[in-house]
Parts: sequence; structure tokens; C-alpha cells
Amino acid sequence: MGIENEDLEASSTSSCAEKLEVVLKEERDLKVFKYASIMEATNDFSSENKLGQGGFGPVYKVTFLFFLV
Repeated sequence: MGIENEDLEASSTSSCAEKLEVVLKEERDLKVFKYASIMEATNDFSSENKLGQGGFGPVYKVTFLFFLV
């Protein structure tokens, strides 16, 4: 029964995250990044990329490579 509850919680969390992403993208016109993209852009939150500490936590410099096709 514990596994079923965990599956339900994961499903509910995923559903909430997907709904939030839609709201942020379509209704608020905000850019939404995948966690994997953030990890890559910060070099796995490397201390070398840490700029400082803000009210919501650490602030990191990011590096993005854009390719035009």
C-alpha cells in the first residue's frame, strides 16, 4: 500500500508541475527551464559559478550555448 501512495504522490506532483509550467509559459509569458538544462548551465551548481547569496538562496552564473539552425 505504501508504494501505491508514493506512486499517487509522484503522479500528483508531476501533474501539478505540468499545470504550473503551462500557466507560466502561456498565461504569464515566462521562460521555463528543465532542471537538466539548469544543471548543465551552472556546471552542476559548481562553486566556481556561485556569484553570491540572495534572499532565496545561492545565485549562480549560467552559461548557455545557442545554436541557430
